[in-house]
Amino acid sequence: MAYLPQRPVVLVAAAGTLGLALATSLVLAPPHAVQLLSPEVVAAARWLRANDPQAAARAIVVGRPHGLLAYWVHIGLLGHRRDQAGLTLDDLTAAPLTPESWLVDPRRPALAIGPVAEHPLPGITVLARFGDTGVLRRADTIDTAALNPLTIRYRTFWGRSAREDRDRATAPRARPAADA
Repeated sequence: MAYLPQRPVVLVAAAGTLGLALATSLVLAPPHAVQLLSPEVVAAARWLRANDPQAAARAIVVGRPHGLLAYWVHIGLLGHRRDQAGLTLDDLTAAPLTPESWLVDPRRPALAIGPVAEHPLPGITVLARFGDTGVLRRADTIDTAALNPLTIRYRTFWGRSAREDRDRATAPRARPAADA
């Protein structure tokens, strides 16, 4: 029986362990996710800055993107000043704003760039639309009852007005044809 020295076995084991570690490290450590800026957000920011630069300097981004990317949209595309960017810095420390939370918060600016729904909420006017993103304006007064999703709206016959009842009673009715 041939005797193999201990040294090559240790070297082979070390090389195998190192190879296994390198091969599995690519699977265990995926690359960091990169948040890209959509062309729609860029187009909306450019449109707002071209049409109303003063309003653009106060507008915010809601919905998406958030975090550091939203901060740079505010600074780079909308023209916010870095030394006076209180609301812009909120993007780095707070949860991202949704269009709904922006709509009901009077401390937020009246203009925003955000996702546009098929049927915008009452109180939101879409000034310009770029794909699924748009420039949004909040109304001065908001009917919060209209925003409540738990409100059930229906009509009943006892809820009709007296005018509707009178019109229905005096309306001419079709008479059946007489058989000859």
